[in-house]
Amino acid sequence: MIKDKLVSIIIPTYNRAHLIGETLDSIIAQTYENWECIIVDDGSDDNTEEIVNYYIKKDKRFQFYKRPINRLKGVSSCRNIGYSKAKGYYVNFVDSDDLLKPNHLLFHFQIFEESNIEASVSNACNFVDKKENLKEIWAKNNSDSLLLEMSANKVLWAIGTVVWKKACLPKKPFRENLINSEEWLFHIEQIINNLNYNVSNEVTYLVRSHEVRIGKIMSRQKCFSMFEARRILLNLFQERGVLTPEIEKELLNIMFSSLRASVANKYYKLLFKNSIYL
Repeated sequence: MIKDKLVSIIIPTYNRAHLIGETLDSIIAQTYENWECIIVDDGSDDNTEEIVNYYIKKDKRFQFYKRPINRLKGVSSCRNIGYSKAKGYYVNFVDSDDLLKPNHLLFHFQIFEESNIEASVSNACNFVDKKENLKEIWAKNNSDSLLLEMSANKVLWAIGTVVWKKACLPKKPFRENLINSEEWLFHIEQIINNLNYNVSNEVTYLVRSHEVRIGKIMSRQKCFSMFEARRILLNLFQERGVLTPEIEKELLNIMFSSLRASVANKYYKLLFKNSIYL
């Protein structure tokens, strides 16, 4: 058994009983074995708890918690809850329908051992149904103009491809009032905070492609989140004195897209509020 610094894997889940077993199997298969896996349920009404309890009986490295009713519903709340319970030197946020390749944790651990960094970023592939049916790379993950291209959504880090030193992150890494763009905002905030990172094109993470991912569902809350995340970031860039005309243009483009979506869906109060800000 490889023994070194503990990695806390944090998994938010909601009604993934039919998929989460594959995710947990991919964690058990890790060649780096010093991990704990914290699963936080967001109020599932399927048999997710039963499935997870089966894995807990099989491997005590798994833990299961339910989101308290006094906490906001959503993936960000569940991630923050899991993060507050994590004991690891490193943390890795993983989605409950995705898969880790067997070398995922070991790859990142070796990068940390070789470099003075606070985050190690690998890459991801999309897959459909079976991991053998790998599709294209999930997204471009690096650039010489990283902040600009991340602001424009031309460069993205899949949530599970990043392993962090826990000590470098804030007490609540994710903004719980956002249901969309929260990962994107979280990643850019850490870069602006001058966090040291290493980016590799090595594929260690597999993102499941299907029609029920949160990002494909339009709602009032999604329109709010799209706009609010850019508003937060625009203000942060201004405060740090690093806002460029190019970055401002990219952020405003998405903010106006949110306004158009608000019009199309008749979210008029939200439209008025955001228009006033602009």
